[in-house]
Amino acid sequence: MLMPLAFLPVNLVLAGFEILNVGTSGQVEALFQYVQREWLPATKIPLWNVHGVAVRTNNHLEGWHSQMDKRAQKH
Repeated sequence: MLMPLAFLPVNLVLAGFEILNVGTSGQVEALFQYVQREWLPATKIPLWNVHGVAVRTNNHLEGWHSQMDKRAQKH
């Protein structure tokens, strides 16, 4: 539910969070409070936001490991 926030432009993350947060309660509300406190300060959003990033680390590394596996099997 919260993962799509990483793909929003930085200036829209807080608005997106508020939209997702409407009507939450119980454990979900506690999760949202944690995310707001720990991950949504303005200085932290650019650290995890991937909007406009062409190469995301996991995909790039998985491709590299795939190539290494293919080469290792040849010998």
